[in-house]
Amino acid sequence: MTTCIFSRKHGKIAVDSRNTDGVGCVVLTNKIERLKDGRYFLGSGHCLTIGKAKRWAEKKFAEKDRPNFGEMFSDADEFGFSCLVISPDGKSAFLIDNEMEPQPVLDDFLGVGSGAAYALGALEAGATPEQAVTIATARDGNRGGPVRVANLGRAIKKQP
Repeated sequence: MTTCIFSRKHGKIAVDSRNTDGVGCVVLTNKIERLKDGRYFLGSGHCLTIGKAKRWAEKKFAEKDRPNFGEMFSDADEFGFSCLVISPDGKSAFLIDNEMEPQPVLDDFLGVGSGAAYALGALEAGATPEQAVTIATARDGNRGGPVRVANLGRAIKKQP
């Protein structure tokens, strides 16, 4: 599982680095990915569905390229996912999940993954994104590794 945090207020994204495979082997990975057009892609959940969502995001969510919903969700518990697609400057962000309908993010903070609730609470209490993910990794046993951060330029005011 994962903790991915987007903070428009801080102009940053932060993630944990631990990935666990189907048999429980733990590997460190970089969960901050860049799409060809420079947008950031963060994913939590099953690797198959995250990969399909990433390829769809690469095509700017074109309807003709929408992944096959039935193929992805024959067992929603097994293949569930949540992803964030964030512009390089952080002014626009979208959430894509099992509903397969990209939703614009208007909040100052957003998180996905099993540690997101811990991290969002920490952000609301004044933590930085890095501190928030560190707090989440201490509370959610499936998270770990170094916290990775990407700067989205300077802090951005919430869009109306």
